[in-house]
Amino acid sequence: MAFQSYDHLDTLQLSRFLFEHTSEAMGILTQDAVFVTVNQAFCQIVGLSMDEIIGRNVSEFPISAFTQGRFDEVVNEVQHGGLWTGCVEGRRVDQRSFVLLAIVRAITPHAKNTQGLIVSLWDLESVDYLPGPVCLVDRDDKIVYANARCALFWGVADHRDLIGESLVMLMTADNEQHVRERLEHAFSGRYNSMTEGVLRNQDGSVRYYEGVSFPIDFSGVRFVQVIFNEVTERKLAEQALTTMAYYDEVTKLPNRNQLRAQLRKMIQEAARQQRKIALFYLRFTGLSSFNNIYTTTEGNLLVQSAVQRVQRELSEEDHLFRYTEQDFIVVVIGHHTAEQCIQKAQNLLLAFQTPIQSEETTYLLQLDIGINALIEDGGDPKNCCT
Repeated sequence: MAFQSYDHLDTLQLSRFLFEHTSEAMGILTQDAVFVTVNQAFCQIVGLSMDEIIGRNVSEFPISAFTQGRFDEVVNEVQHGGLWTGCVEGRRVDQRSFVLLAIVRAITPHAKNTQGLIVSLWDLESVDYLPGPVCLVDRDDKIVYANARCALFWGVADHRDLIGESLVMLMTADNEQHVRERLEHAFSGRYNSMTEGVLRNQDGSVRYYEGVSFPIDFSGVRFVQVIFNEVTERKLAEQALTTMAYYDEVTKLPNRNQLRAQLRKMIQEAARQQRKIALFYLRFTGLSSFNNIYTTTEGNLLVQSAVQRVQRELSEEDHLFRYTEQDFIVVVIGHHTAEQCIQKAQNLLLAFQTPIQSEETTYLLQLDIGINALIEDGGDPKNCCT
């Protein structure tokens, strides 16, 4: 049962209410931190009987958030904000440790003896022992609790160092808006939310993760629980497959699959910007015969040297693709004229008037060039790359 207001209840009524209407672990404290009453669920969580709790000051119990002067901070925050949430840790009399989520509210006084605080406790043991990194976040994007596995996940010495930090800032390397939207969806309760992102290590390397977020309501307060799963190996494998499918292994240039995937988008974007596209077809006619005579390594070095010569003649807005073993395509985007395209082709031909030299060979590659008519808005890329 969610508790919103206690204005209409005196201390006796509150006590009866706690015992009869909720299974939550709850207790009433004076503002001097003395327990007035607690329910049975509260006793079970802290491992003490009701007689051992009532009338004692909270500082007498081994609960980290309420000792060493911190309870004054809790009271101050409740008085100014109406609510305090935090993670508390301690040990029961049997020396078993516990981790609890605590929610502290003020009781609005109608009489002097009703002034005080209500403390609700939620046992986080089930969260603490989940197999992966898990944390709880409040509405202000602050981490209320992080289990021990979060320390290794984020590379900190102690998982408790994460409490109070912004989860969004910890989760994002380059997709902050995406993570904020996913968390907001989870807080709204519309559905469980999946997010993914990149964590950057101190050495500059990256790790990839997925996070599942879903809302949890406790004592009328909504939190979001996020369960993380590192997926670096899978992401790297996917990237390797993408590289194999869309990039040439020898030159590292995008290949024909990439050209077919991107050309229509290039044409549409150029049309929106009122720019033109021209396609240059480059064929190195002697490349096949070279590969039949020399080793694969020497053939690869020759192709790489040829690509470097081509790239020196291109601008930053030109895109070079390897289409087949001996064919390359240059996509030229801009406000160029036909004369400028012809001049670019002549510069490319001139670049291959001298042989390519390596440690083992000297070889003169023959370059043939064809230029597609300038593609205007509506051009079909299927007709350009067949």
